[in-house]
Amino acid sequence: MSRREIYVLEEKGQDIRSVRFGESPVFVLGDHVGLPKKDEAFALRFGKKISIGKRPYLAATCIDIINYLLDSRMVGRVI
Repeated sequence: MSRREIYVLEEKGQDIRSVRFGESPVFVLGDHVGLPKKDEAFALRFGKKISIGKRPYLAATCIDIINYLLDSRMVGRVI
């Protein structure tokens, strides 16, 4: 199995629009409280924090936003 890029969503992370994603990125989302510290530390051993903005969103909305941003990057590419 190939190593995948892991991204932890966090309001204070790097702006998602400035991140170059590989073939199969993995996104880790928490709830309104955030990830438990132990889980966050584990995920960050292999990944980094990124942000879709300074406001908190429901996890389902985060997925929609990420899909939209990734799809908009694919426009004009041959798959």
